[in-house]
Amino acid sequence: MKRHNISLLGIAETRWIQTGQFRLSTGELILYSGHTHNRAPHTEGVGFMLSRQAEKALIDWQLVSSRLMTATFRTKQKRILVRLIMCYTPTNEVSDEVKDQFYQKCVGQQQTTDRTDHLNGRYERQDWKL
Repeated sequence: MKRHNISLLGIAETRWIQTGQFRLSTGELILYSGHTHNRAPHTEGVGFMLSRQAEKALIDWQLVSSRLMTATFRTKQKRILVRLIMCYTPTNEVSDEVKDQFYQKCVGQQQTTDRTDHLNGRYERQDWKL
């Protein structure tokens, strides 16, 4: 991340269970979300990798499901917050019911996002100052 000057990275298909955080030896913080029960298969999961600068700007992060989590950051712009939604979209191999549940949760997160928030994936690249 340092070499490419990236402060925040979204991670899909982490395959970790539970929800938590840990620090890498290089200093980056990993926030992750997976299945919530201990005997769950090591599938799905999403996360964020934050530089120390992004960690300082982090206001809140929330688990929505093993496929969906959000994080809210302060920017250097006055009164502007950035809320990112990280998701691991179901593939065609899962049932329609699982897909419908995912999209309902995703739409619910989008509806709680106001105009000053930006959604992960809607912009290919933004140079926000954290």
